[in-house]
Amino acid sequence: MLFAGTRQACMASVDGKTKCWGYNASGQLLLPPASNAACGGGNGNGCRLLPESIDALAGVRSIAFGDEHVCAVSADGAVRCWGDASFLPEDSAAPCGFHRKCRYAPTAVSVPRAVEVASGIDASCARTQTGEVYCWGWNELGEVGDGTTEGAPCFEGAKKCRMSPVRAHVANAVQVVMGARHACARLADGTVRCWGEADSGQVGDGTAGTPCGDSTCRAEPVLVKGLDHVVSLAAGTVHTCAAQGDGTVLCWGMNGDGRLGDGTEDGVPCGYKKGGHCRLAPVKVAGLTGVVEVAAGLYSTCARTYDGKVLCWGDALGRGSKAPHLTSPQPASGVADAVALRMGETFACVLGKSGVVTCWGGNTFGQMGDGTIADRPAPTSPKL
Repeated sequence: MLFAGTRQACMASVDGKTKCWGYNASGQLLLPPASNAACGGGNGNGCRLLPESIDALAGVRSIAFGDEHVCAVSADGAVRCWGDASFLPEDSAAPCGFHRKCRYAPTAVSVPRAVEVASGIDASCARTQTGEVYCWGWNELGEVGDGTTEGAPCFEGAKKCRMSPVRAHVANAVQVVMGARHACARLADGTVRCWGEADSGQVGDGTAGTPCGDSTCRAEPVLVKGLDHVVSLAAGTVHTCAAQGDGTVLCWGMNGDGRLGDGTEDGVPCGYKKGGHCRLAPVKVAGLTGVVEVAAGLYSTCARTYDGKVLCWGDALGRGSKAPHLTSPQPASGVADAVALRMGETFACVLGKSGVVTCWGGNTFGQMGDGTIADRPAPTSPKL
């Protein structure tokens, strides 16, 4: 199984071993930060540039990378989290990274029989075997999905957090995803419900939400209208995309860099100081057919088709800030037999039919796993 997150990636092989690489400043890879390698972005020695085996993740079922924290579901359905501990009880946490306290060892989170976990900047959600969704962490923008924006003081008393999981108001979930500060669940009936921050239209209900904290939100999960039999769901930082049963894709939220794939970078004013352009309801991605899986990052989106091809749009991954934006899907060169697709903020990885992993895009934090921090516009393989 292949996992990718904000600035990291992991591969779990059939023998149960898991190898990870990328950003590790807060111990996200369960490796000692003291032995990290130098990497870019002004973060000093904060990265692992080559894949390394993580014994604590042997047999892992799901891994989710937040901004400075990580959560995982083990084979027995237990959920554990580590890294930034700002929204976990801080006894036994240690100073680290850019946050006050970190957990360098996995901390149990009380969720019954989990099968999947998703993480945003400061919150996480887990889906159970019975289709329930439990969330915890920052809740000032309704990220936990229980209809409130309440919580205990955290982050040095500046925000509201749920320190233990609460049940989000969705049922029969078959997938859960998180963006920066919003979450969505795909339900067994093929519908999608979203909650959390809504200032960029990322919850997809046709509005920008109502005032919450210093932004706007939907604290209660809302139905995303205009979708039919969704089979795959992805949340970027402030946009969301869904693949439907007929092989088409629709996206909503921030449309900067063309990340919604509708052939434009247009939309209504939205986001911080209304400086962005957003689609508040789903729009169809231009020219896509045969899609079975979608993935989303910070400024870009990719889709995998039934025959193993991958097409991407938005920011041109790994081609530099001056490269033209792709407002409609373009094939990812060198990818022809993908069976799984994952994205972090600025990079993408696929698992090929033969079991080979290839990645491309931004490599500032060693996301390629090839021992360098040079961006890779063309696919390269981690040294697994």
